[in-house]
Amino acid sequence: MTTLRVDVPGETYHQELISCQVACPVHTDARGYVRAIAEGRFENAYLIARGPNPFASICGRVCGAPCEAACRRGKVPRVDDDGAFVGPDRPIAIRALKRFVCELHGPEAQSPHSILRGVENYAPAIAANAEEMAALLRTSLDGRLESARANQWPSSVRVRRACPPLMTSPC
Repeated sequence: MTTLRVDVPGETYHQELISCQVACPVHTDARGYVRAIAEGRFENAYLIARGPNPFASICGRVCGAPCEAACRRGKVPRVDDDGAFVGPDRPIAIRALKRFVCELHGPEAQSPHSILRGVENYAPAIAANAEEMAALLRTSLDGRLESARANQWPSSVRVRRACPPLMTSPC
């Protein structure tokens, strides 16, 4: 009989898949602001970059950019027109993109008061219904726990809550 090894993802498994954000010392959502720039939403890109980092404008100039070193794009194979392997692609220029949006919508372009108002009023789309989403996740988790108990999972498998049961704010 063949034994299969199964790894159950931990609480931070999905967060660790975003290597650029994990590498950033302030965990800026580089993926989010790069996507916003690609879609032409420059002000949103600035607010995403500025959210966890009050020094986003400075970091767009002097940061060592560990996010770029960790960028998964640098591991994607690059091919020529005939499909022949040329070499690995280059990482996204995350720091340069941050500088770009900071020069458009940061302290270089607006007064500090308007920036502060924008940051205070900005709610990412995913967080708009955070309470409802947290309630759905708690309900889903409770259902999984009941299902696991009914199916008599082996004692070596543990399902834990990521959030306290009586939570008033999202995880």
